[in-house]
Amino acid sequence: MPDGHYRRNFWVLTADGLLFFFGMIFISFESVLPVFLARLGAPRLGIALVPVAVALGINIPSLFAAPLVERAPSKRAHVLRYAVWQRVPWAVVAVMTPLLAVSHGRWLVVIVLFATLVATTAGGFVIPAFFDIVATTVPVARRGTLFALRSVLSYLFGIGGGFVVRLVLDRVAFPNNYALLYAIAFVVLCGGLVAFAFIREPEPVPSDDDARSARMSLRERITLVLGGNSNFRRYIVSRALLILAFATTSFFPVYLVEEFGLPDSASGVFAVLTAATFILVNPVFGRIGNRVGYKPIFVVSFLSLAAAAVVGLLGVPAPAAYVLVVLTATSQSVNLLAWNMTVEFAPGGQVPSYIGVSGLFIGLVAPLGLLTGWIVELFGFGALFVTTAITALGGLAVMAIGVEEPRVAQRRLNQPDMPI
Repeated sequence: MPDGHYRRNFWVLTADGLLFFFGMIFISFESVLPVFLARLGAPRLGIALVPVAVALGINIPSLFAAPLVERAPSKRAHVLRYAVWQRVPWAVVAVMTPLLAVSHGRWLVVIVLFATLVATTAGGFVIPAFFDIVATTVPVARRGTLFALRSVLSYLFGIGGGFVVRLVLDRVAFPNNYALLYAIAFVVLCGGLVAFAFIREPEPVPSDDDARSARMSLRERITLVLGGNSNFRRYIVSRALLILAFATTSFFPVYLVEEFGLPDSASGVFAVLTAATFILVNPVFGRIGNRVGYKPIFVVSFLSLAAAAVVGLLGVPAPAAYVLVVLTATSQSVNLLAWNMTVEFAPGGQVPSYIGVSGLFIGLVAPLGLLTGWIVELFGFGALFVTTAITALGGLAVMAIGVEEPRVAQRRLNQPDMPI
């Protein structure tokens, strides 16, 4: 990849990320969407479906997308084809909210959850091609910087977006306030898609290995990736536990709103806190990822969730309890960089397969997150926080003890034996 193309792609990918993450502020899966569903009268199980739908949508399709990506002459065209469907569902929700929110709230809950699944499933088809482009155009020592910069810039804008969320929810009557947020999100997200259209790909260099990989069955692909790679298997187990621990956090904003009698506009405050946390945390995480790898970031992510559980169990009063939002955002930051670690496990040309296989197993575990709704319904928020702590500490143990940083493993394998 010529230097000029690298520089161009670096900034195109930055603009794409800025607009994508900024747009998601207005429909935040962590703050706005759960509160909206609660306002519509969704049962606890319905709220628990949000992180499950996100995890299923993002992870499961990636394995099925892998052969499509490997056969595609243009990864850019593949991304654009599916990324449209990451945007369209929110336009539908924006139109349907004023029509159904008051008279048929439960039907709107179903539509919102289905829109979430469609949008994230489209993301699952996008991710293997997107990271294939990243792997072939951005040097490994710059990827942490790229994703940190995307996040920091988007959430600098996101702080303003959080205030807009609060203003809209305060000043515009329900349900038009939420409809307006979804419409804003749709427009901003479409801007990101336009930015991505300017990406430049390297010329494809077909090989026999690529052709064989594209013809592999799902079983062959899974065997190729997991066979004999116990380090990667433990990594997948740790990622799956992180998904389950993070599933509990969809109830954190609901807990804050219900426990302290906060208005819906508190979602705007949560969005500001989330954006500010990303701005502070992601440059640090990106630098760590560039220099030593991504395992330390996962460790911090698990510790943040365990700390959030402790805060909830202690019953810290508001506004100090808002630290739940900060700790959740700190943990979530790893999701923006986690794919980079998966890419580093993958030999050349097998990035889509590694992303797909890890996504399949993580996605298969995700429905267990529905148990969080049942736990809250039957036992209350205290039991939810206990679940968060147990799952986070389990994932921490697997990652800290069982997973070797792929860069370290590669250097060890390449190290010649010392003479006796």
